[in-house]
Amino acid sequence: MTRLQRRRRASNASCSVALLSELEMPEQELTRRTMYDLVWSRPMTKVAEELGISDVGLKKICDKHRVPTPPRGYWAKRDAGKPTKQIQFHGTSDPQHEHIVIHGSRNNLAPEIREVLEQERERRKAKPKAASPAEAPTIPPQDVHPAISATAKALRKAKPGADEVTGASGHGCCGIEVGAASLERTITILDSVTRALDARDLKVEPIGNCMRVALPPDSLTFSLVERIEKRNHAPTMEELAKEEQLRKKQERNARLGIWSFNRERAYPEFDFVRTGEFSIQIKMNMSGDCVATGQMASVRSSKALWTTSRVGS
Repeated sequence: MTRLQRRRRASNASCSVALLSELEMPEQELTRRTMYDLVWSRPMTKVAEELGISDVGLKKICDKHRVPTPPRGYWAKRDAGKPTKQIQFHGTSDPQHEHIVIHGSRNNLAPEIREVLEQERERRKAKPKAASPAEAPTIPPQDVHPAISATAKALRKAKPGADEVTGASGHGCCGIEVGAASLERTITILDSVTRALDARDLKVEPIGNCMRVALPPDSLTFSLVERIEKRNHAPTMEELAKEEQLRKKQERNARLGIWSFNRERAYPEFDFVRTGEFSIQIKMNMSGDCVATGQMASVRSSKALWTTSRVGS
């Protein structure tokens, strides 16, 4: 074995050990407010060292969770007695920002950091879990409105794909794609909207890729659309192990002079998740106007089953 091969083997071993150590690091949990108090109480390099991570990693965590941090030179100015301004803490409406999880070594935690983490742990244990509001169960309608009967039949008959998405488009259908988990809710919403319009003497006609409502000489088309959320993919242990194998394979190919511009990955960077939240997208075609100049509107709906008493008014 040559010296170069020994160095590469040692480098690969150290990378594997580092990856394994990172995966086995215990979780440390705290809130945005607690993190804010920590980074404004002393330099971030000191806080990062006490948490067992790098200062760059700590800054990325703060940015991700919208925690304001001291600007560069803040502590030098403060130590020199110069005036400094602390950025005010603001709450956030996103619950994912409130809960911060840090993977770092606990061996070097300062006593005050340990105390803060213990207080957070005890606070979470003592805090009663808020009961989630009970949603009225959606009873799948069997006798659906004739205008959406073809759509309901197609949705219930279709087999979801690998992404758990099913759809109904083509002749006599509404032209819709939804997650399989929201299939019956989708039929219920379409049935409610159609019946509410029908009660106002507005005829609904499925035209393959959307629904059309005509009130001569004007008309409009609308579609029911499910919101899709883009999220960072959280790799499993199996995916991480496969990614490591691919990395070693690419290194072997590079040593043999085999190059590829398409880098194979063991897992996707993002997941696209169906949220179960819907919006009605409306396109109005006024008399004498072409479709391209029609007005666009959007009506949002929550996950809970919503009523349609004002549809068509």
